[in-house]
Amino acid sequence: MFHFNALIPLRSSPSNAGFTLPEKMVICCLIGIAAAASAPSLMASMNRAKVKQTMAEVRSALNETQREAIKGNKICTLTLNFVEGKITGPCLKSGDRTLDADVAIVTNLTDPSSSEALDEGQPVLIGSDVQLSLGLSDGESVSQIAMAASPENTVNDSKAGMVVQIIAHHKNGNGNKEGGTQGSDNPPNSSASSASIPIKYGVLGNPEFAIVSAQQTPTDPTGKIVFYNPQDSQVTKRCIAISNTLGLTRIGTYQGDLKPTSITDSGRCTAENWEEQ
Repeated sequence: MFHFNALIPLRSSPSNAGFTLPEKMVICCLIGIAAAASAPSLMASMNRAKVKQTMAEVRSALNETQREAIKGNKICTLTLNFVEGKITGPCLKSGDRTLDADVAIVTNLTDPSSSEALDEGQPVLIGSDVQLSLGLSDGESVSQIAMAASPENTVNDSKAGMVVQIIAHHKNGNGNKEGGTQGSDNPPNSSASSASIPIKYGVLGNPEFAIVSAQQTPTDPTGKIVFYNPQDSQVTKRCIAISNTLGLTRIGTYQGDLKPTSITDSGRCTAENWEEQ
């Protein structure tokens, strides 16, 4: 019996021929166009994710320190260093935090005992008790105390409400402020607050921190921390607001200038998604 398969040349099936060179070039062009169009959106999404993650790290450190202070019936101090991108504290049971270097962070919080120059403001100690313990550096003293006591008993209820202490610099015999520039009572301008910023939580979880303000008694004594992507100044800035009385934190969007004094006096951290706070 003869087999004709070997004698008849077989044609390749069109389904197995694959793509032609022009078709491959068209497909590569389409993929390149799609990738170029989606790259900015993808980068923006990644940057937003970095900002959100960094904000979550800072907030978790604040809340954890407050919880440990309440649970351990002790004073817990948290140190924020946004220059080096580190958050440290002995009450951080889950460990210190290292923040993403690609996320810019600015705040109105400061270290009242630091000798670093602030912008055209003054450090204001914020606490919910009359015995503040952040301490003063040499040449500083408390010049004013403003307390909002309860209206029912303003005489006997001395421990209630918020305390704002104004830090004033002493002057030496020549009338110059110690540690400052001769002939000037105003500290040199600076766009950043102190590198290491302490926040203390009492046994009841009440906070104690210092903010920078151009006013003697700030209208809004809330501590604010602003997060944003420095490569895109138009992107929405996120923020954490720290309650000056209970130490509760809320997250939201920030509107306003990024100078430390402006963050205190005119900046607004508007909370969003209250049910998720």
